[in-house]
Amino acid sequence: MLAILLKAYKECDDRFKLIGKEKLTSPERVFSVIQKSLQPVSKKDIMIICPDISQRTIERALKELQDDEKIKQVGRGRSTKYIKT
Repeated sequence: MLAILLKAYKECDDRFKLIGKEKLTSPERVFSVIQKSLQPVSKKDIMIICPDISQRTIERALKELQDDEKIKQVGRGRSTKYIKT
């Protein structure tokens, strides 16, 4: 039970660190999520971690980050995930 609470607390703390004191743009926040992840991240994962960013904005941010070659798309369709380059 304590392990579950600790994990939930750490996840909450990580989410608040994303928001932080300084204002980050949506692409910066999306990149931060991908950068901090140890495994490939799906669009759905990003939507769960950043619920205040709309799906369309996340899609635009992912496209922008791919164009800037900061992230790489892995897979196609519903199984698409993203990793940092």
